[in-house]
Amino acid sequence: QGATINDNAPRHRLRAVAGGLGLLVGSGLAFLLVLEVVLRLFDPQIAMVHPNGMWQLDPVRGARLTPSYSGRHWYPEFEIDVKISAQGLRDRAYGPKGADKVRIMTLGDSFTFGFGVEASESYPKQLERKLNEVTEGERYEVINAGFPGYSTVQEVRYLEEDGLKL
Repeated sequence: QGATINDNAPRHRLRAVAGGLGLLVGSGLAFLLVLEVVLRLFDPQIAMVHPNGMWQLDPVRGARLTPSYSGRHWYPEFEIDVKISAQGLRDRAYGPKGADKVRIMTLGDSFTFGFGVEASESYPKQLERKLNEVTEGERYEVINAGFPGYSTVQEVRYLEEDGLKL
């Protein structure tokens, strides 16, 4: 009669385990964030001219796609044709936006650029096709402004220098 059962013991153990897991995950994320910042500051991904001339060094963004470049780009996993417009995009040339058009610009790194796939297979061009399939005519233009290795800072610099003009 004097012994009592502590119904809160399992709940306390669960909270302790959850707290420990939260601390472990949070510490891991903090470590990865610090590592990312250090690597971007001290070991930028693009610090030289591309061997085929696909990009060139730039004092503001570090590097930029070479306007009017055309060539093959290869890695052990893939080989693709790359054409860069006179505007420095892996895309067609864009003139003034018509009133009947909706223009979307995709900024990003190698995923947006379409590293490893032909330009027509990149997600910006797939998005453009899908949007135009569900509307009458070609109302949407999706601009591929991706560059392999760009950080958010470089993407914002691109937008300020060139992107807003489009």
